[in-house]
Amino acid sequence: VTAQNRAPSVDSYSPTNLNLSVLGTDTSVFSITEHDPDGTTPDAYWFVDDSFRELDTGSLSDSFDYSFGCGVSGLHSVKVEITDGLLDCYNSIDCNASMQWNITVENVACSISGVGPGGGGGGGGGSGSVCTPTWACDDWTVCKNAAIGLEIGELFGEDYRNLQLECAANYFNEETCGHQTRICFDVNNCSSALNKPFGLQACHYTENPTCFDKIKNCHGGVCEFLIDCGGPCQKCPTCSDGIQNQGEEDVDCGGPCPSQCLVESPMLTVGEGTLIYVFVVVALFIILGIKLYQIVKMKKKV
Repeated sequence: VTAQNRAPSVDSYSPTNLNLSVLGTDTSVFSITEHDPDGTTPDAYWFVDDSFRELDTGSLSDSFDYSFGCGVSGLHSVKVEITDGLLDCYNSIDCNASMQWNITVENVACSISGVGPGGGGGGGGGSGSVCTPTWACDDWTVCKNAAIGLEIGELFGEDYRNLQLECAANYFNEETCGHQTRICFDVNNCSSALNKPFGLQACHYTENPTCFDKIKNCHGGVCEFLIDCGGPCQKCPTCSDGIQNQGEEDVDCGGPCPSQCLVESPMLTVGEGTLIYVFVVVALFIILGIKLYQIVKMKKKV
């Protein structure tokens, strides 16, 4: 038992060359042995191009096998990070230890094998074809508090630090800084992680997400499309729903909508002006008629 927590370390690793060149279809084996001076057994998190792939627990020797697959080339990386799960370390800034291999992958074209005319045994003819991944992702999970996720081992150091940067950019404090995950899969089954979407992101954490919390979040297994609408909530207002809402000047026009509202002619104002004009003309004719009548009457008396 020690008064201060000490960071674990990587004692040995394989391959010992941290800069490798492999074929895309080669399966590479990465292994480490680790040590914790406080006597605990660290957890090992394995990543490919910063995307989480595997978690090893309960052993001081861990390994990870990986093949980038056909159709993949360029510079990639495999990284392992070990942690004892504690946040504070004695005489150390980082409580984790890590090792990274930089790998240059040589492209191997993906082939679709076929049976030549006449069929039968043996290798049939084939034509080369590059397999391009097409990714589809599930909805994001419910947002969880990032600090708690780090404490219970759902997050590791680097992910947590990246999340903190995202949260700071969105003005989330420690209480509202959250994380959520999603599962993405390649519908073409190319066995390649090329251009795979991120499976982890920062989010605005609230303990009980609802459709009235003024936060765009996920709950009930579905995500809101906009703040408190869409998904598990009522439909979001649009510029074609036949309702004057969302700050529109009239039904589905003006405000946030692209269509301008039609300007109606001020019929009431024109009508009032015309009425006044007619009234004045009629009054003048009446006065003129009265005057003429008086003149005629005066002449008859004379």
